[in-house]
Amino acid sequence: MAWVITKEGVKKGELKCKICGKILKGAEGIEDAEFHIFECHPEVAWEGENPRDYIEFIEEVDSDG
Repeated sequence: MAWVITKEGVKKGELKCKICGKILKGAEGIEDAEFHIFECHPEVAWEGENPRDYIEFIEEVDSDG
């Protein structure tokens, strides 16, 4: 589970790679997800693109309500 700072505050959820569609289960934050992009999709870094553009945040839905 990852913790991400958004405009609405800190949110809990999962991070997903937009390139390969993999849910990054071990990622605890955006930096861990960036590491996946650099390791598995180095063409993003070669092109000088922002790796965060290839990371999707999926907010955890509270099932208590």
